[in-house]
Amino acid sequence: MYRCLSSLRRAAHYRKQLSALALQSLTVKRGRMASSYRIESDTFGELKVPNDKYYGAQTVRSTMNFKIGDVTERMPVRM
Repeated sequence: MYRCLSSLRRAAHYRKQLSALALQSLTVKRGRMASSYRIESDTFGELKVPNDKYYGAQTVRSTMNFKIGDVTERMPVRM
């Protein structure tokens, strides 16, 4: 009987630990999603640059000020 109670206590303890770890993991994932950009700066100040892009603040500012990088401005298909 004692063994049964102690194993139930251990199981409850492990379940609490697992739920705490799951909650912590969820919090970390949300934090990563929230920061899907990095802060870069150029001469005119700081800008948000997407994390999945290799360019920096100057390119972001250029896309804000000029119509560059549109679908029509791709390299022509090789013949």
